[in-house]
Amino acid sequence: MSGYSRVLLLQTIIYRFSHKSMLEYLHSHNFTEAYNALKKDTGTEYTPDPKAKYAGLLEKKWTSVIRLQKKVRLVHSDPVCVAE
Repeated sequence: MSGYSRVLLLQTIIYRFSHKSMLEYLHSHNFTEAYNALKKDTGTEYTPDPKAKYAGLLEKKWTSVIRLQKKVRLVHSDPVCVAE
């Protein structure tokens, strides 16, 4: 398998994983119309399962993004780091 093929395969896996975590979030918060629309638009086969690995994943990602943003702001506010 070439490097390009591996990248395409990885991107496909990431998109499917992202779609399923978004579908799980929408379903668990009773956004039925949005859930059905995303499922149809992406062509993702998914049956909601609160015990699945996708449950709570989106919230965890959001939390980690916020944490990283705080760290970036902290680094940018430090004059020693900015000078380097």
